[in-house]
Amino acid sequence: MRFAMAFIVAIPIVAAAQNVTVIDVDPNPAVWGQRVTVTVRADEELILPTVILRAPPPAANKEGKEVARVRAMRTASSGDAQAYAFIVPNYLPFGSYDIGLQFTTSEGNIEIPVGGAERLRIGLKQAPTISAVHPGVLYPDDAQNTLTIVGDGFSPDPAAHTLILNGQVVAPCTKQRTKNCVTATLTADGHALQFAGVPLAAALHGPQEVQLLVDGQYAPVEKPFILSWARRGTPLRIAVLITLGVLLLVLLPVLLAPSQQTWVGRAHTALRSILLDSQTNTYSLSKFQFYAWTIAGVFGYVYLTACKSLVQGQFAFADIPANLPGILLVSISTSTIAVGVSGARPKGAGGPNPSIADFLTTGGVVVPERVQFFVWTLLGVAAFIFLVSSSDPGTITQLPAIPEGFLILMGISSAGYLGGKLARDAGPIITSASINRANSVVIGICGRNLAADATIYLGDTVIPRSWIRDMKPRIIEADDKTGFAKQLEVFLTDAYLQVSNGSIVTADSVATGTETRTETRTETKLRVYLPDHYIVEGAPVRLRFVNPDGQKAEFDLTPPADRADRDVRTRP
Repeated sequence: MRFAMAFIVAIPIVAAAQNVTVIDVDPNPAVWGQRVTVTVRADEELILPTVILRAPPPAANKEGKEVARVRAMRTASSGDAQAYAFIVPNYLPFGSYDIGLQFTTSEGNIEIPVGGAERLRIGLKQAPTISAVHPGVLYPDDAQNTLTIVGDGFSPDPAAHTLILNGQVVAPCTKQRTKNCVTATLTADGHALQFAGVPLAAALHGPQEVQLLVDGQYAPVEKPFILSWARRGTPLRIAVLITLGVLLLVLLPVLLAPSQQTWVGRAHTALRSILLDSQTNTYSLSKFQFYAWTIAGVFGYVYLTACKSLVQGQFAFADIPANLPGILLVSISTSTIAVGVSGARPKGAGGPNPSIADFLTTGGVVVPERVQFFVWTLLGVAAFIFLVSSSDPGTITQLPAIPEGFLILMGISSAGYLGGKLARDAGPIITSASINRANSVVIGICGRNLAADATIYLGDTVIPRSWIRDMKPRIIEADDKTGFAKQLEVFLTDAYLQVSNGSIVTADSVATGTETRTETRTETKLRVYLPDHYIVEGAPVRLRFVNPDGQKAEFDLTPPADRADRDVRTRP
């Protein structure tokens, strides 16, 4: 757009007998990098023209501060009119400037000011373009509460930018105002504008609509940032505490129940009994999978709900992730079917006490399908919890979706686990065992799925057939449905028992450090003399019963109460 300067009161500067007058500035207003032409009327050609830009004067009859000097080039002339062009520097802050022209003439240097109401306006051709806002979430525990707006077309003067949140102007900080205000800075490359000290008032909690006002033009931000009410780690802590609280509430009746006795007379805590398979006195893998996925689902749901409400300002129920109900269905179905299968074909009991190894073994034998079932359960639950807990509370919108392929894999894994239980023979389970020394050493074994041709160990010593009367255990009670025995007796030839009572003395220091207090307790040991000079002793002695398929059951034999009776420990 061209603004004729004919209506401007030209200010002639006379040097000797010469008159020079500015008659036109075009375009006005102008933008960075734009070519501006200044047309003057002079009696002779002006030499080495320079454009001087000054800030508006602070008061009347005062000269404004010089902000730039730019070399001009002659572009055209017509009669006594001469045109000179210059490029607007891209470091000039937006605003209005007085123009001064300095020339070298035959009479010397001449400067022609163009002031008054008509000034050269430097502004935006269009509003700045904003590409991103960082961070996406501002938390109360952030050190400086700094908001960074990334884009192009910013003014080189940071103070020329006004931050607007939700339609409200955030005042810039000054010497007089140091609270509830922001301080703007521009990065060296000019592509990032930083506002430090963004107020985190509770009333502004939630999504924040951001606008930037520059040179009278508004630059909106398409994606708002989040102003969090809670600290960054609060949703995670809430999720952990509520998950533990829910578990405690659900399990409270179990925790308050008295301890349960094992088959060997030892007490189980109520918490451990949650994972126990009551038929085999071992930890149940199917129960473990069901509990693990249930805990992971509760944790994830609480975490997402806390993030949406306390950080993102959206008070609503969170969505259940895709395929999580399918995983829980697979888990509970597997657990339910496993109970039925174990009733007909239980696994071997293994050691006398439950252990972590029960998740991978059947009667002490590592089983491939149990290993892969356990591994995939751990990987799935761990990955789900990791992805949930590592998600940014301000940007998470839903829980991680469980891939369709993983759901199919878990279904196949569960099918393999149940198929193995069906295909495998039932394992031995010892519910009671005793050893007596009436006439010879006799080991009585009661339980389920006891094979007559099993391998028997006392301690680490295997009992060969040649040491057993009639070369095999005697079946006292058979189970016609399974083909195994329920009760066996093992008569050891050329063997005898010895029960010894030993005293163990312990010394405890009293507070003075000079006196000692002694305590004596009696320990009864069982010693079994076997053929070929083998001796097994202990308090108790470990009995190991191994079926031909490798599944085992173990029981601790204690010394008999007297010479004729057996010390029988049975399951309550």
